[in-house]
Amino acid sequence: MKKHDLLFLLFGLVQVVVHAQEATIPPDKPGAISGERCIGTQTEVTGENHFSTEKNWNFLLNSDLQVIRHSDPEVSKIKEYLTQNKKKTIAAQTENARTAEDPEILLKFEGPWMVKGTPPDLSFAVSTTGNIVALNNDGIEYYNTAGSYLGGEYWSDFYSASELSSKKYDPRILFDSESNRFVMVLLHGSKPDVSKVLLAISYSDNPKEDGWYYYTIKGDLTNSNLWFDYPNLGMSANDIFITGNLYDSAGKFSRVMLMQIDKSSVYAKDPIKYFYYTNLSSEPFGAFTLFPLSYGLKGNYGPGMYLVSNRSSGSDKLRLWYIDKPYSSGNPTLYSYPITVKEYSVGGNAGQYGTSELLDVGDCRILSGFYLNGTIHVVHNTSIDNGWSAIDYHRINVKSQTAESTDFGLSGSYDYAYPAVGSYANNPNDKSVIIAFLRSGDDIYPQCRVVHVDNNMDWSGSTLVQAGDTYVDLVTSTTERWGDYITVCRQFVNNAQYPVLWMTGMYGGNVSSPSTKNTFRSKIAKMVALKTASNEPTLTEAPTKTYPVPIKDIFNHEFQLADAQWITIELVDLEGKMIRELFKDFLKAGKHKLSFTVNNLTAGTYILTILGDNNYKNEVKVVVVE
Repeated sequence: MKKHDLLFLLFGLVQVVVHAQEATIPPDKPGAISGERCIGTQTEVTGENHFSTEKNWNFLLNSDLQVIRHSDPEVSKIKEYLTQNKKKTIAAQTENARTAEDPEILLKFEGPWMVKGTPPDLSFAVSTTGNIVALNNDGIEYYNTAGSYLGGEYWSDFYSASELSSKKYDPRILFDSESNRFVMVLLHGSKPDVSKVLLAISYSDNPKEDGWYYYTIKGDLTNSNLWFDYPNLGMSANDIFITGNLYDSAGKFSRVMLMQIDKSSVYAKDPIKYFYYTNLSSEPFGAFTLFPLSYGLKGNYGPGMYLVSNRSSGSDKLRLWYIDKPYSSGNPTLYSYPITVKEYSVGGNAGQYGTSELLDVGDCRILSGFYLNGTIHVVHNTSIDNGWSAIDYHRINVKSQTAESTDFGLSGSYDYAYPAVGSYANNPNDKSVIIAFLRSGDDIYPQCRVVHVDNNMDWSGSTLVQAGDTYVDLVTSTTERWGDYITVCRQFVNNAQYPVLWMTGMYGGNVSSPSTKNTFRSKIAKMVALKTASNEPTLTEAPTKTYPVPIKDIFNHEFQLADAQWITIELVDLEGKMIRELFKDFLKAGKHKLSFTVNNLTAGTYILTILGDNNYKNEVKVVVVE
């Protein structure tokens, strides 16, 4: 192929794969010491799981679904009032979108179904090599990134020991990109005498083939006749963190539990070593649903760990929590800091097309977040315009203890709920994110969507992942459980030029076998937003011309440079993987034309990028057909 005066680049979106861990940035101001640190009992491995279709009982118990909600009575009263009194217009069809690039869905396929139970509680993680583990309250399923279903088990078969025969629920999973292992937590039992926390560790990044081992931790480490609910899972460079809310046998909230587990002990399959923290401070409001914040890019951070909580009924404050040292130090301390944010509050429940059944939007608790380069990113539900449920997104500077806040919704028409956030950064300085969420209203069935927020904190419009096929009607009450959470996670593809993000979310659907109507199905989707990254050159306004579109044989592109400069031209696929560097040299100012044959490319869409060192950038879609 002849050299043409052309340019191409791997689109400044170089996904920086951070191999070295990021050091923790402590807050400037001292925080209040919060919580009593206690030594946990060193429990040995209590079981293993190696996938087999031959041993499965496929046991699933679905009782009459009168669902118990462990929420603040104050929150329930507020939601009931707002649901009845929010003003519906069904006219506004434009979100408060601004300038960020809309996300594109590159691939989607069916994820786990809820056969009859609710809520689904979707959790999801993907390895660097493309092994997917998807969880819900029914069980565990395995996929690859091409969308092939590889097998699954109900929790009754995964945890088959006779002493683990109570119900299992609230699964959470993360992939440790430094150690190439999955870490999973699941709860057992909803009464004090049977409450347990099940911590499972995969042997490798392919747990379907290589299996898991697990530890069983007592649900109430304080021996106060309480049980463990609503876990959250996070990790630092040194430790694994599990948090949860403790309730008494009558379902009344008592306190928060925080566990700091030595990662080296569980990765070595040794007796588990951990501290737990209790009696957390209640200033400016009580501790509830602490969310541990894992690292946003590849690798981990440390030696400390950040967590965030808020007030479930609403406030103008969040609480930042900071553990300053790893378990191995022997003396970590938990600190607490109040963070002022834009006021947030509980929204009313969501309607559904075709039924009077409502969808529970939950409360304002923190639902998802991560830490990256001194900034914490978190999302939760809030209310806009007197009762419409929307997404609240915060960026917290841990050093200054200040925050930027913004919300996203569509009042008058639809309710947005259960957001999940993942980093769409190309490097640690970039604050771009993608947020997945659920949406419903009187004229649509429950659906899942994604939205992009760029480095400048501008929103895109949202992109539909999956529309609902029907309404949901599972419980005997008039309000259906909807969440309680969904997931966005990052796949750390080696040498990728574009961040690769995945999400899983639920939508209203029917399951044909076994025959179940008006239930939750889920979609797993891969996402990209092509315009992002704060350190990229801005797109040129100089005239360009591309032909033909689509291409069968020869691709041609004309562009113009205002200034002489070094130019790089590269071709990548939609995952950001480099196909070929086409050109790298100095070009004069003026018009240039490039061309190349596409005989070596399979049918599909590619991105040609031309990047100059004088703030020039030009990107073009290359659509190749047979």
